[in-house]
Amino acid sequence: CPSAGKVLFNAMGRDSKALQTAMTVLSPGQKLAVEKFAVDMHEPFILAIKTECPNSEVVIDRFHLAQKI
Repeated sequence: CPSAGKVLFNAMGRDSKALQTAMTVLSPGQKLAVEKFAVDMHEPFILAIKTECPNSEVVIDRFHLAQKI
């Protein structure tokens, strides 16, 4: 449910390192507890999410999905 989530961080840059740096605010246990992760379709971000938060579902945000279509 989108109304139940919240933004935890934003990252500068367009590589997986930028996102991994931003995710340092989460403990290893918190990373495992992430259920959904909204992101654009940038492949390095998706790979970083799958590595750092392996239990989460990657959700493509509406803006970038509509832009692609």
